[in-house]
Amino acid sequence: MLKVRDKLNPKTKTLFVSRYDLKMSSTGIEKIIKRAYEKAEIDDEDYCVHTLRHTCATLLYRNGVDIRTIQEILGYVQIDTTEIYTHLHDQEVMDAMLDHPLSQFKMANAEAFWLNL
Repeated sequence: MLKVRDKLNPKTKTLFVSRYDLKMSSTGIEKIIKRAYEKAEIDDEDYCVHTLRHTCATLLYRNGVDIRTIQEILGYVQIDTTEIYTHLHDQEVMDAMLDHPLSQFKMANAEAFWLNL
């Protein structure tokens, strides 16, 4: 998907860009996530965009991504805010990830899923 994004020649370094090649608004991202949840028949009352953000940061950390990189990705000014991901108990993290409805999807199918939104 990043290859597609790079072909757009966006006017920003932001990961998610709008059809105008600008940074997507949080509202725009929330609408896309809500639509994806509806297609996957996931209750968006229980799993909000913040849940995805937290899960993503946790997965990045658990897979060896440097805490400073995660800080930059999340846009946190202070490292203290990011360090919450270093203090999570391993089993709690695993349980939370496995309990999330998106855990049923295989990574190989993820790109196809997002391309069909």
